[in-house]
Amino acid sequence: MHAPDFQLHATLAENSIFIRDLSLCRVLLANDKNYPWIILVPARSEVTEIYQLRHEDQIQLLHESNAVSRTLEELFTPDKLNIAAIGNVVPQLHVHHVARFRRDIAWPAPIWGAHPPAPYRSSDSNKLIQNFSDTLEKYLKAETKPDTHTPAPSQQKSLSQPFVLAQLNIAKMLYPLDTPEMSDFKDNIDRINKLAEQAPGFVWRLQTDDGDATSIDHFGDHVIVNMSTWEDHKSLYDFVFRTEHITYLKRRREWFSHMKVSSVMWWARTNSNPTIEEAAIRLQHLTDNGPSADAFTFKTLAKMPSIS
Repeated sequence: MHAPDFQLHATLAENSIFIRDLSLCRVLLANDKNYPWIILVPARSEVTEIYQLRHEDQIQLLHESNAVSRTLEELFTPDKLNIAAIGNVVPQLHVHHVARFRRDIAWPAPIWGAHPPAPYRSSDSNKLIQNFSDTLEKYLKAETKPDTHTPAPSQQKSLSQPFVLAQLNIAKMLYPLDTPEMSDFKDNIDRINKLAEQAPGFVWRLQTDDGDATSIDHFGDHVIVNMSTWEDHKSLYDFVFRTEHITYLKRRREWFSHMKVSSVMWWARTNSNPTIEEAAIRLQHLTDNGPSADAFTFKTLAKMPSIS
């Protein structure tokens, strides 16, 4: 739902054409036919940076940006998408999605200030808006489908507490998972996962139909993901450092390269499993801003929030 006091910045209104409103964002077509150029404007007042959005809005922005990007890819088959929130001239938070081509007049340089804008004729913009809206609707529906990584209900506990401790850990492999160098790690994934599920305080873990999360490539090639929820700090700490899990943790440099920030924790609502998209935002928040109540580590634990 858009904020009741939301107003589109005058410069954006003057230099764009309205397409439609989404759950969070207003969708605009930049009035420059040199490039297929879509702008998303979160309908929130007095917001200039993405981190200032509530986490729920950050996740929704990611979904809507994904849908816009996929629509541009389908309609135009660009060589590259340029996606940016700059705001040096217009401070109101807005995210540019520009389809770029090796043949376009500014390639490979950025488009800003490269050439004067070429406004659309009404007939051309109307046709483009209709095609874009129709295709966008398909990808919006795809973005709101249930999470395919959500486990069966039998794997989830029913708890009376309002929050659970969520954790994400990512690791970049030194070798492909199926190589001999990774065999000691790979051959013990199922056993350690079962050990976690039997541990006191375990609630849920991310997995695909294969029973683990090694095929989830959200963070890039050769980066594997582990995400789970626990009743409290102590339960997670005890599993990580006081079970056989520690044996493999100590050997991690045999299989994985060093990453500056590879794990994050946060408090998640009970009975609402966190998504990989939310986890990525939390990890980025920790990377960019350091530990806080929204994204922390074992060394910087945050207390469970009160119910709001």
